[in-house]
Amino acid sequence: MQQEDLEYFTSLARSWGRFAVAAVRSYIAVRGRSGWQLRWNHLELTPTNRPEANRTVHTRSIFAHWSVRTIDSGGAESLITEFLKKQGQEEVGGFDSSLERPAHLESNFQPHQPPYRAGPLRLPTMYFVGKPLPPGELPQNPTLDLEVMAFEPPFSNFLNLLGEFGAFPDHGNAEAASVSSCTIFPPISADNLSFQNGKLTGELWLSPTAEIPDITVGLIAYHSAGNVDRVMIESENVDWVTTDEGHKGKLMFPIGDASPMGSLMINFQGEHAARFWLRDPKKSFSNLVALHKTFDPKNYTESLFENGAKESFEDRVNLLVTLLGGSPLHYGKIGQFTDAPDIVVFSKFDEQIYLIECTTGDVNNKGKVDKLSARASKVKEDLAAEGQVAQGVVPIIAADCPREQTRGYWPLLHQKQIALACREQLVELLDRLDFAPDARTLAQIIQSWIPNVPSTVSSVD
Repeated sequence: MQQEDLEYFTSLARSWGRFAVAAVRSYIAVRGRSGWQLRWNHLELTPTNRPEANRTVHTRSIFAHWSVRTIDSGGAESLITEFLKKQGQEEVGGFDSSLERPAHLESNFQPHQPPYRAGPLRLPTMYFVGKPLPPGELPQNPTLDLEVMAFEPPFSNFLNLLGEFGAFPDHGNAEAASVSSCTIFPPISADNLSFQNGKLTGELWLSPTAEIPDITVGLIAYHSAGNVDRVMIESENVDWVTTDEGHKGKLMFPIGDASPMGSLMINFQGEHAARFWLRDPKKSFSNLVALHKTFDPKNYTESLFENGAKESFEDRVNLLVTLLGGSPLHYGKIGQFTDAPDIVVFSKFDEQIYLIECTTGDVNNKGKVDKLSARASKVKEDLAAEGQVAQGVVPIIAADCPREQTRGYWPLLHQKQIALACREQLVELLDRLDFAPDARTLAQIIQSWIPNVPSTVSSVD
């Protein structure tokens, strides 16, 4: 590797200037006979238009980590320096893991498409590529599949885990080369975005190290009637002003008056660089939600499940169900209906019945889990006796707490096949009010709430 290549690469990290950076880290290691083997290790510096996040999967044979965190421009340069110094090493499972005999370091600043990375053009990326491992060094994929299927939340198989953590299927195969890489996007940001009054307006900012022709801007506008408008604007059709700090472009896209939501996408050299979701706060895909917004001028709905009074939790869940298009029967606060759950919802689209029990305390307070399970069975029996067989009767516990606090009850809920909707799940649905999922998608979402911890979980450490 040439010293001038290294200097050029680190200068790209410095080019973020006063702007913050999203550092996206992902690595996947598999434990073989001789210890942990790093199969995929990637660091990416990209514009900060994404929230911070952290996810780790650790089983007996797999260690996978993915995170997004915001750092300043000085931190970007430090990350690059540290990454190159380690040459593909990472601490996995408490041990320093490195690529098996790193073969070479490649710096490539021209359009490039390695076989292990899809995409039309490559951004500036450095690679450490290791040699394939000896036969039999790593567990077979069926063994890894069982471990990730027992994880919470589960993955359908090991290849599914690879995809979600940014790696490609080859990295699950010991015969393929291990790869450690670092990619730098030139600084790109979009500021002062407004998506209303029939137009999108805002400003683009591009690093002085990047070339204006490398940028393409696209807009997708989603309309209430279901149609979608797509607009693509080449960089030469944007009004740019260039200074020592970079290139600033003025955006103005016409959009339809009936577009509640849109997506602004920026491509760099033909590769996706940034996405910004856009909302018109005065419009909605749902007439019911639009009506609701007239009674919520301060947008209290946005924080419906954050620090609300415990006494109103059941009412807030009922409101969410209604705004999603359901027709709930709210029995919880009517003293005479002691045998009914708090909320019953019948989905006329797929004839599913949802029995919702709300709790602000212990999930299994006074045997709540067994009682709800028994109610679900009785509803099925009573409907069958009347000749009205439902497609499904789904029991749900809605809990006013973080999901992690309920971990002790996951085996019982799995055994009873009861869905668990904690704050995270309720907020997820709340975020989708303006574009509510259809009945089939909603049923799949609720099914995913059932904790997946079968008896085989004891084999996973």
